[in-house]
Amino acid sequence: MKFLCDENVRVDLAAHLRSLGYDVERSSGGTSDSDVAARARKERRALLTHDSDLAYIVRFPPLAHSGIIILRFHPPRLPALVD
Repeated sequence: MKFLCDENVRVDLAAHLRSLGYDVERSSGGTSDSDVAARARKERRALLTHDSDLAYIVRFPPLAHSGIIILRFHPPRLPALVD
């Protein structure tokens, strides 16, 4: 599985996913939601984010993406995210 981590996703979560054998890339800082979603769609990656704006299905229709996973943990500590 291929993932694109939004800039707000912890670096150690991306590293953990890589250690499990997943193909993980990160978006650069300051990239708009639309651009991040477009990159994920183009590269056929599931998008990992903490940004609930990406849950707006009219703007980001689920069938147009390989997946948008919104992580809603506070605080976003690695053990909770891994579980």
